[in-house]
Amino acid sequence: MFNFKKNYISNKKYINKLFIIMIICTFLYIINKTIIIKHSSGLINYFFICYFNDILAGILIILLINGLMMMFFSKRINNLLQIIIIILIIGLIWEYSPNLIKKNAISDFYDIVAYEIGGLFYWIIIYIKGGKYE
Repeated sequence: MFNFKKNYISNKKYINKLFIIMIICTFLYIINKTIIIKHSSGLINYFFICYFNDILAGILIILLINGLMMMFFSKRINNLLQIIIIILIIGLIWEYSPNLIKKNAISDFYDIVAYEIGGLFYWIIIYIKGGKYE
């Protein structure tokens, strides 16, 4: 079984770091929706409309999985290959399963690439401190 309180207390520093990253991603999402998209044009606008939020989603996918794993099982995903595989599986389901339900659903392979870039950013952000996971 798991001991939620013990796992949270023993991993509090790491979980708090995840919470700060989540707040930053939320802030960036709001800034993108309210300012950047409205005041940009051309390729920059296209990127922020189509892919920026998907990069944030890639960060948040692994962040949420790791946060839950740390609180309930005191384990985390810290291997870049694992992160890439998990995001690839989730991205494929997320992008292509709506096509099974709705004929005119639109899937974009580049969204999956953006999720993967987000996962890479997550790994870099977490890995930066001392060259290892805390």
